[in-house]
Amino acid sequence: MKKEDVVTIMSLHTPETIYSIYALNQLGAIVNLIYLTLNAEEILKQTDEVGSKMFLYLENVQDKVKEIKSKMKAEQIICLPIWNSMPFPLKQNVKQKSCRDNSLDEFLKKGQRK
Repeated sequence: MKKEDVVTIMSLHTPETIYSIYALNQLGAIVNLIYLTLNAEEILKQTDEVGSKMFLYLENVQDKVKEIKSKMKAEQIICLPIWNSMPFPLKQNVKQKSCRDNSLDEFLKKGQRK
């Protein structure tokens, strides 16, 4: 991402979301936050209207994203797992869906220097 690139985020205020917003602001990118309650077509409209280069979404909405993924213009589509940032007791009670698309962990591994 570079200055003035648009990144759309569809997530709760998890630590990963907040870190992403801060990092994107440091790069000069534009953050477009959208609601988790949008349906698939509204997601597509919200991301394409602003010309999103990247789309970050919470794993809970991956079924909606799956419907429109092939139509999206975003170059990178990344799934944010919700359970990564949960404290231990809560983590035990949450069904881990696991991201079926590019997960945040995979994305971060690609960016690591060797």
